[in-house]
Parts: sequence; C-alpha cells; structure tokens
Amino acid sequence: MYKSRVAFLIGVVLSVSLMGLGCNPFQKTEEKVSQKIGESVAESMLEKATGGKVDVDTGNNQVVFKDNKTGNITAFGEDLKLPDNFPKDVPIYSGVKITSVIMDEQGDKAVSLSLKSTDNPVAVLGWYEKAIKDAGWDEQTSWSANNIESRTYDKDKSHIALTVSKNTENENGSVILLVKTVDDQEVEATDEEE
Repeated sequence: MYKSRVAFLIGVVLSVSLMGLGCNPFQKTEEKVSQKIGESVAESMLEKATGGKVDVDTGNNQVVFKDNKTGNITAFGEDLKLPDNFPKDVPIYSGVKITSVIMDEQGDKAVSLSLKSTDNPVAVLGWYEKAIKDAGWDEQTSWSANNIESRTYDKDKSHIALTVSKNTENENGSVILLVKTVDDQEVEATDEEE
C-alpha cells in the first residue's frame, strides 16, 4: 500500500513538473479540441448569417460556403482542391495553389478561380495564351496596364476572362484570375423571340 502511494505521488509530481516545463502530453489534444470548438462556433455564426452550409477548417486555413438554396459554392484558403465538376475546357497552370473558388452547383454556368504561381507573370501568360487557344477558344480582347495582363476568349456560348499579375507576396510569382461564364439559354431564347 505504501509503495503504491509513493509511486502515485511520484507520478503526480513528475506529471506536474513536465507540464510546467512545456511537456504537457495533453497539450496537442487540448489545442485540437480548442480548434474544433472555434471552428464549430465560427461555422454556426456564419451559417446563421448566410443561411447556407459553412465549413471552416482552421488547420488548412480554408472556409467553404455552400448556399442551401442555389447550391453555389464559395471557398477561400491557401491551397484549395479543384472541384471535381470544374469545367474541363478551362486550362489550369501546373503547380498553382488555388486560393479561391466560386462556382454554381454544376459548374456549368459561372466559375471563378484565383490562383498563385511561383512562376513569373510572363511565363504564366505565355502558357495560358497557348493553352486556351489550343483548347479551341478565340481571343476577343487583350490589354495591359500597371503590370496586369488581361485577355478574354469566346467559344460557342462560353466566355473566359483571364488576368495575370505580379504576386506582391512573392516578387517573382504570379496571381492568376480565371472566370468562365456561359450565356443563359433562357435569356437568349427570349431575346430571339422579340
């Protein structure tokens, strides 16, 4: 009995001293629990404010919002995954990090991507000009201003707007904005009837 009390006291003293030295074996668990509680509170507040489904992932620095009425998705983060239903006819530069995605539920009416690349804007723009044209898109407009390059392309009833600029966080890198829209069939049918 005496030996078990001594062993217990030694264990308590050792545990307390280790925790005091920053060796808390429960610290990681406490941090995870706090993180999950924070995420849940943020999700709940955002869901009440927006009326949609919100997923906050602080571990991956991501927020994903899905509108319950329309099914539209909006996501922001440091390295998002490209949605499975993202249009296959919009080329994506290799090695980019996706920082935002905005798209309708099916990905067939309107999508927007913000991307970051460590490659310089000249290389990125050159690649996109070739890849988009090779995918069957026709260039409509082209302009440059203040180190920002912008192009628009059309294919059938679809349109792409491309903007490539210098990344202010990485002097040699690029920020890319891609927006694809598709003409609304009902609007066009109504216009033709008039």
